[in-house]
Amino acid sequence: MIQDFWGNAIFSVTPTILIGLIFWFIMRSILRADRTERDTLKKYEAELISAEEAAKWTRGASNAGYHYLGCAKTFALMGKAFAEANLAMMKGAQ
Repeated sequence: MIQDFWGNAIFSVTPTILIGLIFWFIMRSILRADRTERDTLKKYEAELISAEEAAKWTRGASNAGYHYLGCAKTFALMGKAFAEANLAMMKGAQ
C-alpha cells in the first residue's frame, strides 16, 4: 500500500515538473536571445554612428511624439526643401 502511495505521488508530480522545466528552458533561451540581440545591435550602432553623432543625437533629441525623431530642426529642413522644390517647379511651369 505504501508503494502505491509513493508511485502515485511520483507519477502525479512528474508532469508538472517536466512542464516547468520545459517552460524554464524556453524562457531562458528567449532571454538569452534578447540579450544577444541587444549586444549585437549595440556593436552595429557603434560601427554606424560615431561618438560625435551620438552626442549630437542625445543633446538634440527628445521623446516627444510630435517631431520626427524628436528633432524640430528636421521638420524645418524638410519644410525648407519642400518649399524650394515647389518654387522651382512653379518657375518651370511658367
